[in-house]
Amino acid sequence: MADWYDVNYRDTLTYVSDQNEAVVFDMQGSDFFLTAAAGLSGIENDIYDSAGAGQDGATVRAARIKPRLITVEGEIRRNTRVNRSALLRVLNPKVKGRLYYSNGDTNRVIDCLIKTAPIISKLQFQPFQIELYCPFPLWRDLVPASEIIAQWIPMLKFPLVSKIGVGFKFGQRSPSLIVDVHNQSTVEVGLRAQFRALSTVVNPSLTNITTGETLKLQTEMQAGDVLDVTTTYMGKQVTLTRNHIPSNGFRFVAEDSDWLQLRPGINQIRYNADSGLDWLEVTLYYDTLYLGV
Repeated sequence: MADWYDVNYRDTLTYVSDQNEAVVFDMQGSDFFLTAAAGLSGIENDIYDSAGAGQDGATVRAARIKPRLITVEGEIRRNTRVNRSALLRVLNPKVKGRLYYSNGDTNRVIDCLIKTAPIISKLQFQPFQIELYCPFPLWRDLVPASEIIAQWIPMLKFPLVSKIGVGFKFGQRSPSLIVDVHNQSTVEVGLRAQFRALSTVVNPSLTNITTGETLKLQTEMQAGDVLDVTTTYMGKQVTLTRNHIPSNGFRFVAEDSDWLQLRPGINQIRYNADSGLDWLEVTLYYDTLYLGV
């Protein structure tokens, strides 16, 4: 377990279940007064090593960041009967949820499950303790970062001014096929790539020039089609939306395709297609991840 975190009056923790019920823990007016928390920062690295006979030290084979455990302690200071029942109902081990952290300057969220349902004393202020298990241990920003790397730029402005015999330019294509995408995380992250076809597009692809990885899709997109590809380690997904109807699109991923990742720092991303490149719009969405708060 990580060291206890010294919470202060600006810290707010909000647990929201997948059933959209919420409990707020803070020091400023919540019915659930926050007294302490552990596991918000600090993270444990699981190191796999080996050693031969007579070897000094060890040889590191691999390492991984272990799941995060968060403990929240507080007190129910008013409406004890009603709030006790609410705490036990919302923090249900059978229901997944998210924990939000805020202190005014920092706002982050992490997915979690209830490891230990609320343990509530029957003293006057009814102290309680809750344990949360976060299988993916990194916090993220509330809203993913996004980058439009291929689009048509509108050019028409009002009031309209044009010389006689000269037409209007309604829009122009973004000039570059390569865009710098800045991953501000401290770790490598997956992404969600959204391919949108304005007309027929054949075999769209996306390459991270920095890492040499290429995501290849073998399909003929029709006007209005949207292909969403998610490359995160625990959430790989491909969805084709045609005529507003979503369907599984894993069959379009080429066998030699890579599940594109973004390294920390600048990544040069290039989009392409076998044909119809000018009719392809591409937007990237990716989380900024943190080791703690």
